[in-house]
Amino acid sequence: MQFSSLAPALVCAALLAGCAADDASRAGQQQRGPATAAPAGEPSQDGVDAGAADYVATGNEPFWSVRASGGTLVYSTPDDLDGQVLQATREESGGVLRFSGEADGAPFVLELHQEPCQDSMSGWMHDFRSRFAWGGRVLAGCARRGSDPVGELPPES
Repeated sequence: MQFSSLAPALVCAALLAGCAADDASRAGQQQRGPATAAPAGEPSQDGVDAGAADYVATGNEPFWSVRASGGTLVYSTPDDLDGQVLQATREESGGVLRFSGEADGAPFVLELHQEPCQDSMSGWMHDFRSRFAWGGRVLAGCARRGSDPVGELPPES
């Protein structure tokens, strides 16, 4: 067998091995605990490490994310991957966690509703439904605790 025909098979095997190792590490995780930050890794330029965020909200079409850590939010889009840092007040009432404040002269609010949410593209299930409003724009999506895996596939029917 020639090397040129063997190379794609080796690449596929390496990728599958990496996925299996990641799944094995996730399988060893404990049940979800209270909403606390994961151990801090290397912080990004804005000082908020995505792995240490208390919550991560995301949405599709348009793509967006908000990482919440304490009273600091980082709102990111594909056009602004570093994101914009927002200082917020955090309050919880009736199963809804709200982060609110004002930036660039406009009020903003991130709401995390504690109810199951299925990502519209991946199909992954998350523990929270999210809504982010700022400057006349309202974005909807799902959210997870920062210490949780990215998502879980829904149970088979």
